[in-house]
Amino acid sequence: MDKNCSKCNSIMVEAVIDSFPIRIYKADVKPTAETMSSINPCYVCSNCGYIDFYVENVDKFK
Repeated sequence: MDKNCSKCNSIMVEAVIDSFPIRIYKADVKPTAETMSSINPCYVCSNCGYIDFYVENVDKFK
């Protein structure tokens, strides 16, 4: 999948976060298995270095 950087419009490269799994959750909830999501995939801009993260389970943020 070709993805363009939202900052400079260059091609972004899919990357892996070495400290996997990094989990994310809404600031106003207690971190539990039901409220946390992993970050996957991750993209890095090949020009400016901007990093773009996506959560695996977006429903946990509704």
